[in-house]
Amino acid sequence: MASQTQPQLTPQVPTQGHLGAGWYTPLSLHLYDLWVLNISGRFAWRCPTVSVLEPFFNANIGAHHLDVGVGTGYFPALASKDATKLKTLTLVDLNPNTLQTAAGRITRPERIHCVVADALSPLPLLQEDGTAKRFDSISLMYLIHCLPGPATSKAHVLANMKGHLVEGGILFGATVLGSSDSRVKHNWFGKTLLWVYNRVGIFDNYEDNEADFVKVLEANFEEVEVFLVSCVLMFRVRNPICIKTSDDEATEHPGTRYFVRVSHEEVSVSHPDAVRKLLLAPLRKGPWYKITALPNDTFEAPMAELDPKRKVEMSKIVAAGYSLTNLLKSEFYIDNVIALLVQQLEFAGSPRKPVQLDRWFGYIAFDVIGEVTFSQSFGFLRTGTDIGGSISNARALMAYISVAGFFQSLHRLTLRNPILYNWGLMPRQHIFDTTLRAIKAHEDNPYARNDMMSIWGAQHEKTPEKLNHWKGGLLGGSKENAIPSSLCERNLANAHPKSFWFATNSTGGRPKFWRHHFKEGTMLCVNPWVIHRSKEIFGDDANEFNPERWLGPNSKGLENYFIPFGVGYNSCPGRNLAILEGSKAIATLVRDLDIQKVDPEQEWKCKAYFLAVPYGWSVFIKSRKEPEPEEEF
Repeated sequence: MASQTQPQLTPQVPTQGHLGAGWYTPLSLHLYDLWVLNISGRFAWRCPTVSVLEPFFNANIGAHHLDVGVGTGYFPALASKDATKLKTLTLVDLNPNTLQTAAGRITRPERIHCVVADALSPLPLLQEDGTAKRFDSISLMYLIHCLPGPATSKAHVLANMKGHLVEGGILFGATVLGSSDSRVKHNWFGKTLLWVYNRVGIFDNYEDNEADFVKVLEANFEEVEVFLVSCVLMFRVRNPICIKTSDDEATEHPGTRYFVRVSHEEVSVSHPDAVRKLLLAPLRKGPWYKITALPNDTFEAPMAELDPKRKVEMSKIVAAGYSLTNLLKSEFYIDNVIALLVQQLEFAGSPRKPVQLDRWFGYIAFDVIGEVTFSQSFGFLRTGTDIGGSISNARALMAYISVAGFFQSLHRLTLRNPILYNWGLMPRQHIFDTTLRAIKAHEDNPYARNDMMSIWGAQHEKTPEKLNHWKGGLLGGSKENAIPSSLCERNLANAHPKSFWFATNSTGGRPKFWRHHFKEGTMLCVNPWVIHRSKEIFGDDANEFNPERWLGPNSKGLENYFIPFGVGYNSCPGRNLAILEGSKAIATLVRDLDIQKVDPEQEWKCKAYFLAVPYGWSVFIKSRKEPEPEEEF
């Protein structure tokens, strides 16, 4: 006789409604196999144990198995007869009687680990290093219909189990459905048992139905298979996913947990291959991007186009204006804007007055766009004010589009409503009005520079059918350049933009990514904030300020994962302008100004919507220039 361990008692977390566990006494367990697995299973639920449940169990059990809700241990006992089948076996149940009965009938493996625990609470199954013990397979045979509450409450058992599966492991089981499922036809015997069992507390499954249960399974696992055999739902699932959501997803991607579900049909991916397989692949974008067509979707914009081929075609039309060669023609005027920024900061900070530095970065972003686009600035730096509330409105609009993009029908009734545009009531109306006036002035100016508007205007004359709303290219730059210094300074890891780049599977079938299968239509997104903090990519100091990482032998490889502007066909078209403007502005400010925080202990505050925009940079500013000596007479 092989030796088995006695059931290991562990502290319990009380769970209301576990009345069924108390019915399993030594006497009732002697009748369990006959009554539950033979009579009621065959004649009430019409799911034969020998011909259906036994083959199902044996086909899915792995070498290292966890059985939860063991009953009499009937199924693992049968599987243990095959000496090659089981290597380790762990039994979990709330009732010590069932564990003793099961351990007494199982001859293999030699050592059985028995644990008294509540399946609705985290299991006390830990390894020596404190991490969760993992298994090749986990079975929940005839357990879930005994658990209290609706399907949403019973989902806790799945959440507790999935952390104990190895990669590629299987969780499987069977449960009796209630009378609320229209597909389940209970006979008189089944109806009688269902009423009695629910009345006395052995079952709690009157409202259990296939649709709710499948929804719970799909919320916790990527691969879900279900089989309905009369009144019994059999299920088999693989590839657990996390259902937690956090503002900082970097904390949700520890170690090798590369997939985080952020909503029912969206999964955030942090695997290093995500950049190549998702962002660089010609996958159709998610519908959220439709909201970036400003002021409304009658203005076609490349960023709002979901089809990758059409997006590339639209981007090519305006690409010449964003080229570095063209931008360098305006470098002299960009330098003038930066010089004006330095002058205004010196004036605003003298004598030793606190300056909100983040506001001035917004001002220079708008004015540089004005210079390179239609040869004149908007006047933000000159006046030192947020003209027309354009920047504050842009931040409010950022919060709006981050949410409204998922509710397009609501958007049609609000900012997408053409009445608002026709009446001039758009949140950024000042920028639209200023842009249209600047376009008109540019068209009337025979001495205008060969700026972006000139290039796009020439393109419009050549192919008017392709560039029917070419003004749209002028209106998106401020959003993409509002914090150019944060974007281009790769050493400032905490200033990386927090944004999602969505992609959906546009082909048939179930797409596979890093051995995980996703059902068709699932949105897979890559968060640059998380990628930039991946210790697997950037090393153990990924969260620390370390400029030297870009000077090492692996710096070229790191470039492939540095994606503050996105990558592939959906990358930011204004990145050349942002890098040019930001690098020159930062170098000039560091050279000419001594900048100190008003409160040395204060950390940057940040509003993270579509972009992570820092604010509250209260600083003291002093010029580094030596005063000119006075002349002697």
